[in-house]
Amino acid sequence: MFDLLELDEVICQQLKRQDLAQCARVNKKWNRVVTPHLWSNMTNLSEDRQMDFQIMIREDYLYEQQRLQLQEGDLGMEQHVQEHRLSPALSTLEKYGPWIRRLPYPGDLLSILHSPEEKKPAAHELIHHLYKRCPFLDVQELSITEGALSSNDKLRTIEEYLLRHARDLRVYCCSKMEPRRLKYLLKRCPNKEKLSLQVKVSNTEDAKEDWAVDQTVDESDDWVQLKEVRLYSCEGGSKEFWLWLLKRLSHIRRLEFWPRDEVVAECLAEVMLTDMAELDEIHLIHDIYIAADLPDDLVAALLSGSRKGWKVVKAKFMWDVGEVIMEALANHFPTLEVFDVNFCEDYMFNDLVRVLSSSPNLHTLITIDDNWLLRCQNPHLEAVKFIDRDANTGLLKAWKCETTLKVLKLKIRGIPRPDLEGDGVVGEEYPGQGHEIQRPVYDRLARFTNLETLWLGEYRWLDQWDCLEMSLESGLYKLKGLKALKELNVWCMKTKIGLEEVQWMTENWPRLNAINGIDRGFSDDNDRAVRWLQEYHPKIRLQ
Repeated sequence: MFDLLELDEVICQQLKRQDLAQCARVNKKWNRVVTPHLWSNMTNLSEDRQMDFQIMIREDYLYEQQRLQLQEGDLGMEQHVQEHRLSPALSTLEKYGPWIRRLPYPGDLLSILHSPEEKKPAAHELIHHLYKRCPFLDVQELSITEGALSSNDKLRTIEEYLLRHARDLRVYCCSKMEPRRLKYLLKRCPNKEKLSLQVKVSNTEDAKEDWAVDQTVDESDDWVQLKEVRLYSCEGGSKEFWLWLLKRLSHIRRLEFWPRDEVVAECLAEVMLTDMAELDEIHLIHDIYIAADLPDDLVAALLSGSRKGWKVVKAKFMWDVGEVIMEALANHFPTLEVFDVNFCEDYMFNDLVRVLSSSPNLHTLITIDDNWLLRCQNPHLEAVKFIDRDANTGLLKAWKCETTLKVLKLKIRGIPRPDLEGDGVVGEEYPGQGHEIQRPVYDRLARFTNLETLWLGEYRWLDQWDCLEMSLESGLYKLKGLKALKELNVWCMKTKIGLEEVQWMTENWPRLNAINGIDRGFSDDNDRAVRWLQEYHPKIRLQ
């Protein structure tokens, strides 16, 4: 190996575990360099390796118990220890434990160390012993599941070795969890910067439980370092408990909320405006398979909860969105930078014109849901609405984000396509022919002079027939000024992109590195365009 520590680390980090094991057998120098990397990450072990890992920990634990008994004066154990000593020097875990940086999460580790009840020691005793042998663990990201919360002994172990170091704390418990257990965890994680909760909290404490864990701990009124919070399907618990928790989030800047319980949502709406002065990013996600159906006025209250104005709003709704919700969002258009929304009802998307025309700081607008497997309906914006002409002059209205917008992912439809009349799509409800509507759409797109990403289609099983042709004849040449464009996406759009179009794109969009959705097999011209790109511009990614 090289004598440069940094270079050795770069090489070793690229190798798989089996490759590292072979390198360690080359000679003493390689062994000295490689072995720490071989032991540093003990996650993702195969089943055979998990069994070997358990045996190693169990043997080391038993040997340590023998040594302790000997130190306590049990002279009858001395001969037994000498006869069954694992090694004349340090055990394997003693020797390599200080090199271990990453272990499986506590719940996964308990499963690995699990053994039949009659076999001693128990898993929680082994995990406590393992943590003692690994003093330099990297536990900045800590995920705690209900298996690790099932006893006071496990809680003590997590507190002693993990909680105080965690910066990203995640608690997932689908069974009812007592409020004091959750308080116990949160109080004893002083360095947390991110917090994720998916918990079902009981409404009362269990008086019968032997709560032996000391609950006294010094704590400030709020958690100063905590900046990001994710409340994923939290439910149960009293209003007093949730107010206790939420009022300590006064320094957070980013909130992700999957509403499951109306009481939790009401408490959150109450606290956001009074206590969360720095909050400027919200992700509000409503999935009918997970979340509760909240009334519109409560959703509007949540979307009104930034005292300084939202910079980032990401909202996914799978129910009908009422006007009160859009009005709550409209109050934040002046500060908005990222707007990522997906509503079930198409008609609400006509209000997107208000977003684009009223948001002077907007650089990202996304309405295309990438998680396409979960949706059966795709909202879109009507082309005649997107054009947005002045009623008196007939000219395009000026939009405030024309020079700031960099990412636009928006389906524009409702365009008559006489060229596809044989496929049953004529668009009789729209006046004029296809090109007469398409060209002003291109005129509107051309105004986003700093645009880097343009998605007009999404990967779905339903083709878009009433869409832009994306041909030079239909007006594509109007986008010549988009010199910053890097990515074009026309998935599932019935475009007429051919050889002439892709040659024009590569000539006029010098930073282009991806074209997604050219309909191969739709026509010979499409196929020629793909072959030409592959031959002359292989660095442009095609999907």
